[in-house]
Amino acid sequence: EKDGYPDGMCCDNEGYLWSAHWDGARVTRYRPDGTVERIIHLPVGRVTSVAFFGADLDQLAVTTAQPDESDCNWRSKDSLAGNVLCFSANTKGQPSARLDDAIVRLSFDGDTDVQSMP
Repeated sequence: EKDGYPDGMCCDNEGYLWSAHWDGARVTRYRPDGTVERIIHLPVGRVTSVAFFGADLDQLAVTTAQPDESDCNWRSKDSLAGNVLCFSANTKGQPSARLDDAIVRLSFDGDTDVQSMP
């Protein structure tokens, strides 16, 4: 529990898995055999997801969440909560299919019918 819980993940071009840790203030890079290669400690508790970006896919974006509103002291403890943290990953991500290739265009007639468009 002290390491948090696995949340959003992605893979790099070497086959390593990068995992965000909800309530763990970290991102972990796992080798293909499942052992830990690297832990990146972050100044935010609720780390939600990771993704590679940039022209060379060599930057890592880490999304974070704000603590529950019931915790009135969260701003002093997690001043970066709710932000996207970006840094060099020292490796590259896997290229993905373009979003345009995966979009299915639908039309909605305003009532209940959704139809596929060409």
